[in-house]
Amino acid sequence: MNRMTQEGRAKLEELIARVMKDGQARGIAVGIVNAAGEIQYENYFGYRDAENKLPITRDTIFGMASVTKSFTALSIMQMQQDGLLKVDDPVSRYIPEFTNKNQSEPVKLWHLMCHSGGYFPLPRIVVDKTAQEIAALVKTHRPERIVMGFPRNMDGSEGPRADLYREFAALLEELLGQPVVLWDERRTTIEAHQILSDGGYHGKKRKNTVDAVAASLILEGYLNYLNSHKE
Repeated sequence: MNRMTQEGRAKLEELIARVMKDGQARGIAVGIVNAAGEIQYENYFGYRDAENKLPITRDTIFGMASVTKSFTALSIMQMQQDGLLKVDDPVSRYIPEFTNKNQSEPVKLWHLMCHSGGYFPLPRIVVDKTAQEIAALVKTHRPERIVMGFPRNMDGSEGPRADLYREFAALLEELLGQPVVLWDERRTTIEAHQILSDGGYHGKKRKNTVDAVAASLILEGYLNYLNSHKE
């Protein structure tokens, strides 16, 4: 049974229009389902191909990307509710190969759910290659200091990922022969997205730039600290 009123529908679509405008979204599909699995609302807005004016339809395929992480986290919580696992369980209980000797504590399921598992996203050979490339840049440009973003939880504590960042910093120090400053990178990616959004950067254009902007914010934070602590 559909219980959505005409007034409720109008308010919802007003909200959708505002979200599309604020996010500069070209198209969006919206569906609401009740606990019984009954569709309460279904509608489509905008275009899947703005240039050719092809509208969003029920058959439009969306690239979900990181939205899948939300579904994965929800599934894990449902499994915990059913007593099949606990978010405090170490990942290695279910995937024995999922271990890291450099970490002082085991990586748990909740670490993966909030992106603090502490694993390099690339194979070690790529990490070493990246360090070599940074060393080559340092040799060419001869900076006075090397500043590297350092991951902290929002409360300021350190998670398992911090150990890997220190390991990478140690690798750089060995190659460069000079210390590497680890600087708090909290919220820099969020701020970078906001800066790019305000500047009209969206989609792939923003994705290709956000890391560079976040890096500049990390460096700016460190330089501001130095300026405020001059003797």
